[in-house]
Amino acid sequence: MLLKAMIMDWNIPMLHALVPEAVFIFLERDLEANASSLLNAREAFYGDRNEWWAFRPPEIDDLLRKESLEQVFAQVRLTNDAVRQGMRSLPPERSLHWRYERFCKAPGEHHQQLMELLGAAPGGANGAVAAYPISPPNWPSDVPTARIEELIDRYSLRDST
Repeated sequence: MLLKAMIMDWNIPMLHALVPEAVFIFLERDLEANASSLLNAREAFYGDRNEWWAFRPPEIDDLLRKESLEQVFAQVRLTNDAVRQGMRSLPPERSLHWRYERFCKAPGEHHQQLMELLGAAPGGANGAVAAYPISPPNWPSDVPTARIEELIDRYSLRDST
């Protein structure tokens, strides 16, 4: 079973305790692309980029005091930090950290890695799965490039691998 456990981002150790045989995959997307997607989702879903979209992190009260553009960058960073922290508590054989962009370019390699971790036969794909398209950041035209660059600098993880 594979599930997107967004609501569990802050509760990975608890979920691991409940399902110790589970494998956790952190599929981490580029900060800017992720923030852009969140801002656009707000606009598409609510018609207003100031309306919150997706799970509300524990820091929600502080985030709501910020302008919408900074909110989405902070939301991505806080979520990723929570997942990173939770993943550190897991045994190495129960966790994988994949970059979204690399996964999209080579999903078969990632499938093979997962099958190896599970001790399972790789199945028929054998690494020859077609790549998925990667959407670049798509900012609304009124969002200043300088502000985006400032927020990328502020919310980027310095020691990211």
